[in-house]
Amino acid sequence: MEAGTENLVDTLARLSLFADLNRPQLETLALSSTEEVYVEGQRVLRQGMTGGGFYVILEGEASVMIDGQERARLRLGDFFGEISILTGEAPTADAGSRRRTAWRGRGSRGARSSRAMRRPAACSGASRSTSA
Repeated sequence: MEAGTENLVDTLARLSLFADLNRPQLETLALSSTEEVYVEGQRVLRQGMTGGGFYVILEGEASVMIDGQERARLRLGDFFGEISILTGEAPTADAGSRRRTAWRGRGSRGARSSRAMRRPAACSGASRSTSA
């Protein structure tokens, strides 16, 4: 397994959302997901627009906005997009990167951004979530 994947598995193991998964399950999750990087202010999901994905914040901070009003701030281990994945409906909120954070994962070196893991299929578990 690559060093980057090992680091992702270690990060996932520390999150309460995945507390009940064993190491092989975490490795499978890491290998079947993609890491995406978002710069400050970039939208990840748009309210009422077609979109999909289940996102877990790995680094940085995201903001959840409904009709232009901030409803929540998400940080390490928080997640969003689960409602759209489970119902097949458009997202009920905007979700976007809120704050710049030095990114040390895969991708462009020196990028200043928030980092999230995207899982196209629904995952079970509960932590802090939003309706985005």
